[in-house]
Amino acid sequence: MEVRASTVDGYGGVRLNLWDYGGDGIPILLVHCTGGCGRLWDPVAKRLRRSHRVYALDTRGHGDSDKPKERAAYAWQLSGWDLLSVVEGLGYGSALIPVGHSGGGAHIAYAEWLRPGTFSRSVLIDAIVGPRAFFSGESVLARTARRRAKVFHGRDAALARFTTKTPMNAWTRETVEAYVMHGLEECGENRVALKCPPAVEAWMYEMGGACEVFEQVHELKMQVLLITGAHSDVKPLVLEQYQRLPRALMYEMAATGHFIPQERPDELSELLCSWV
Repeated sequence: MEVRASTVDGYGGVRLNLWDYGGDGIPILLVHCTGGCGRLWDPVAKRLRRSHRVYALDTRGHGDSDKPKERAAYAWQLSGWDLLSVVEGLGYGSALIPVGHSGGGAHIAYAEWLRPGTFSRSVLIDAIVGPRAFFSGESVLARTARRRAKVFHGRDAALARFTTKTPMNAWTRETVEAYVMHGLEECGENRVALKCPPAVEAWMYEMGGACEVFEQVHELKMQVLLITGAHSDVKPLVLEQYQRLPRALMYEMAATGHFIPQERPDELSELLCSWV
């Protein structure tokens, strides 16, 4: 599968890497979860591009995009501004449909909140948009990220580790292989390292929640398809979003958790094509 890369200047001059999967039809922009990368969407994108023009973004700190070294650079509002730069650069206007998973869904919500009317339709998959009380206290995810192994003795070793550990042991093999190929980089002596440094992932969790967007989510006018998993721990947030968004539909995917694009790429692709 041929995928072309280009760069876009995001907020504050942060260079963002954008993947173009090709295809014809309504344009779709895929935005990954915290700790992931744009090519994590490979299994979904290769199905979508049969009937749509498909792009995927490496958000700041992830994949092949720039990785600022200051914690403040990972405020989620800045990722919203980044997304607005990408949308402007692509030139489709409100015809572009963004699809965001987890933190990626929050970045889409931020972009629309910052510049109302940017999107006419969007898909938010377990978006991390919720009340402040939900994010109070120490972030367990940030603590876990800081303890994460970041260097492996080759891609085969990384693949073997990931396929036996939660949550990747529930992902399709195709998805894990895409992450091993594109979410890791060579670092010498037959070693590979995470492209998203654990410190950056931790900062993202600590800075996240999109709470100010949640407080005004009833003002968002775009049509939204909300997707959650039957066993997702984020489902309570999605239910609250559904109750507040004026133009929302909600779909619960059976027998899956939070990592819907990674666990069920075929079913998700069919749902997106049908809705779009």
